[in-house]
Amino acid sequence: MLDSGFVNQGSQQRRTQPPDRSRIALDDPPSHTKWILTSESFDRLLLWLNPDRDLAGEKYEEIRLGLIRRFRQLGRPDCEELANKTFDRVAEKLPKVIDEYVGEPEPYVFSIAYNIYREDLRKPIMLSLANYNFSQSTLPNPDEVIEKDQLNDCLQECVRQLSESNRNLITLYYRGERWDKIRRRKELAELLGIKLTNLRLRAQRIRTTLKQCILDCMERKASEREVLM
Repeated sequence: MLDSGFVNQGSQQRRTQPPDRSRIALDDPPSHTKWILTSESFDRLLLWLNPDRDLAGEKYEEIRLGLIRRFRQLGRPDCEELANKTFDRVAEKLPKVIDEYVGEPEPYVFSIAYNIYREDLRKPIMLSLANYNFSQSTLPNPDEVIEKDQLNDCLQECVRQLSESNRNLITLYYRGERWDKIRRRKELAELLGIKLTNLRLRAQRIRTTLKQCILDCMERKASEREVLM
């Protein structure tokens, strides 16, 4: 039976963060087997929430804010990212359950969010530099350095491929931290003359396009590297 709530776990683990935080909310670096949210799967998700597009957007935003509040209550950092991951996971599983599931979407979404929460608890702890013993430092793994450089190159390449309006929107949408980011998004929605909900949906579609582009780029660079080796 699906549970619409979270169970508080007594874990002291915290979420791993990239040391330089150099990303645009793209979740983890894409792998060859990672499922990617497409425009089709995102549209299916909205249709499942409500057949009316505007009402679906409002429902999406309502559930999203509820997820963020719950993750925050559980003391998780990056609550918005965890909410995005929850919707991605729901969209991935939706084709298998959409014909049999009956009832409001919230219980199912929050049951998936609970799984996301447990996965986040199991992630390794990132030690601070204050606790690092530099006398025993080792050289970084060359493969990890290459992959990080390739990811950054692909991100820059895919951002350049966006239209100027989409490039400006996604850059402004993810600029800033916490309250500054919220304020900027409200200002951006007012500038574009659209609702904040519609702004988030537009940003989600651009983000989906970027993720697919980066996945294709990383696979291409991996193939090129194999040829050179």
